[in-house]
Formats: sequence, C-alpha cells, structure tokens
Amino acid sequence: MLRQADFNFIVVQLAVLGFLLWWYFAPIKKWALVRYRIARAAYLKVHSRKRQLEEKQEQQHVEDSEEKQAVESAEYVAGQSARQRGKKSKATKLQELSAARLLDAVISSDSDASSEPEEDCHKCQQDPVQEVQNRGATGSLLSRSAEVTIMHELRPGKADQSVLKAITSISMDLFQCDVWELISKKNRLKVSACLRWTGSDWKAVGLALYRVQHMLQVVYVGVEPEYRRQHVGRALVKALKELGRKDLNCTGVVAVVNKHDFPEAVTFFRAIGFKKEELKGDPNKVGLRMEIRRQGKRKSEGSGASQGTCFPLENFLCD
Repeated sequence: MLRQADFNFIVVQLAVLGFLLWWYFAPIKKWALVRYRIARAAYLKVHSRKRQLEEKQEQQHVEDSEEKQAVESAEYVAGQSARQRGKKSKATKLQELSAARLLDAVISSDSDASSEPEEDCHKCQQDPVQEVQNRGATGSLLSRSAEVTIMHELRPGKADQSVLKAITSISMDLFQCDVWELISKKNRLKVSACLRWTGSDWKAVGLALYRVQHMLQVVYVGVEPEYRRQHVGRALVKALKELGRKDLNCTGVVAVVNKHDFPEAVTFFRAIGFKKEELKGDPNKVGLRMEIRRQGKRKSEGSGASQGTCFPLENFLCD
C-alpha cells in the first residue's frame, strides 16, 4: 500500500508535468510544423528533379529513334538510287556534280578575276579575235546544260566503255596521244574528265591529268575548242581542289608550266587563284600553287611548288 505522502508526491509531479506541457505546447507545435514544411519542400524538390530527368531521358530517346529512322530511310533511298544508276563501280570513285553546282563553283571566282584574261586549255593558244567572239557567245556550257558531269580517277576496267572512248578521243584531239598509254603505276597519273551526255553516248568536253603526293599536281588541263570560254577548265581545276581537300595528307594544289611557251596557261591559273612561284634550277618554268590547308612551320619551310617531284606533261609524253 502507498503511503499518503508518496501518493501526494506523485500527484504533484503529474500536475507539474501537465502544467509544463500546457505551457510549452504552442512553441513545440510551431517547431514541429516548421520542420514538417522544410522536409516536405525538400521532398517535392527532389521529386521534381527526378521527374524532369525522366522526361528529358524520354525525349532524348524519342529524338534518337526519330534520327535513326531518318538515317535508315536515307540509306534506303540512297541504295535504291544507286541500284537505278546501274553499272557504276565503287572503285572508280566517280564524283558527279550537277550543272547548277558546277556553275556556283565557277561564278565565285569569275567575279574576282573578271578583269584578267582566262584560258581553258593548258596547251592550246587561241586567236584574240576568236576570243572576243567566244566571249559574246550564248553563255556558259554549265549554265545551259543539265547533262554535264565531272568524273574522277577513271581508268580502263573500272569505267564504262563509252566514257573511256570519249576520253581517248579528246586526248587524241588535244595532244595527239592516247591518254591511257600515259597512265602507269610508276608515274601515278590519274584522269578526271568533264563529260556531256548527248542522249545516246558520252562526249568528253574537258580533260585533266593529275597525281597526288604531298600535294596534288595538276599535270594537264585541256578543253575541246568548241567548248572553251564556257568555264569548263575552271570547273575541272576546282573539282581537283575539292579532291585534294578531302585528302588529309594533301596541303595544296600545284602546277608546273613553261612560262615562255604557254603564257596563257600561267594567266589561267593566276585568274583561278594560284600564286606564282619561281622554280630553282629552271628559269623557263614557273610553279603555281594554291594552298587548301594550313601547315606547320616545319612543313611550310620545305613546301612549295617544288615539293616532291613535279613534271609538266612533256616529260610523260617523252617517257
């Protein structure tokens, strides 16, 4: 049995505890509400970030799937168009440019070099009277025809027979030699041509010989007389420049010309944008160069029109 004194002590303690709870109930409630609001705000913030991240990942997944579908459709269309073109070997690496693209390529240089005379044949001279008549012709071949194509790295066994015959014909007309007799693994000459589709066969209107070492050397550029002064020569050289730009080891385009025998060829290359450089050891020949990629200091010291071994067409004809 509890004694009266113990019972009274317990009652007093309970009364004091109840009084304290009643006295501090409001501050405790306020503190608890503040902590609850802080915890809820943090939870909502984390939940919002997580939701945004999930939406972003879902959107990225949708974009990736759409891009993949677009690439697959483009590859399918390209495959269908490749099958329709028929006998075009991948080894020939033919680059076909539409007439509009060729015209855009040559118009940009025409505006800068309109005051300088131009010549589309590397080895053929033209009478000044005939030059004036050609200037007053109906305009550029590239602007009048949509059946003009530039093809690169042509060789027997890898190109269509009609294309090879057309190139043989123009080479006999320009320098009285079959161009395929000049091509060999030793000299590493390559052939590019500007061809026009006549409706039943190919006709070569321009021819370019080149080879690639550290630089792309333009060995020869020639155009049929009836198609001169129609930007064919310019388009051939610009197409070769684009070939050199795709080769990471190629730093520029060069040409070696006999300045006394072919002064019009020097003028032609200068009008396109080539810079003139004198060659050491041969005062009769001049080097012309156009940079397509910047070089470091060490490379630039040994670079120039004479880098590697550059020969004019006469050397290959003699061989």
